[in-house]
Amino acid sequence: MEVSQARVLLLSSVATLGLGVTSLDAQKVSGAQITGHVIDKSTGEHLPGMTIAIKGTTFGTATDNTGHFSLKHLKAGKITLILRGLGYASQERVVTIKEGESQKVDFEVPR
Repeated sequence: MEVSQARVLLLSSVATLGLGVTSLDAQKVSGAQITGHVIDKSTGEHLPGMTIAIKGTTFGTATDNTGHFSLKHLKAGKITLILRGLGYASQERVVTIKEGESQKVDFEVPR
């Protein structure tokens, strides 16, 4: 076997192992999701561009132009959502995720 063929075989094997790890990790994820919206507490306006993250992870999202957000494919268990936005006080909210369930979490944010 030539050196270049050996490299291709090695890279293919590594890629296959990586896919296996991804699919095993995906099996731990439930169909649970959180949806909601963020509004300004004093005006009632929906706020676009606010970020919602899961504390201790790099997983998160931002509100759309109408102030709505969605977090999908969540693992079951207790999480803390962190809401942040320029000019607004940040908030944290503890949510218990149950496998396969959808939950609505809304935020009213003071300036």
